[in-house]
Amino acid sequence: MTYKKGLVDVISDGEMQGSKVGKRIVLPRSFPGCDRDMQQRFLNAMAIVQRFGKPDYFITMTCNLYWEEIT
Repeated sequence: MTYKKGLVDVISDGEMQGSKVGKRIVLPRSFPGCDRDMQQRFLNAMAIVQRFGKPDYFITMTCNLYWEEIT
């Protein structure tokens, strides 16, 4: 019962004072897919376009990493 009461207290405190609940974690830029990583990739792509101009074609490919031709 005390566990449930404590949980309710924490939730209600979070609704009143959100800054005191939880912990902010900033992922490093090296973590794939995080906001900072995506922003850095975008800036890198824009720098390449600025240096070499717009690409004529943009090709993507999906493949199996275990194909003989790749390994």
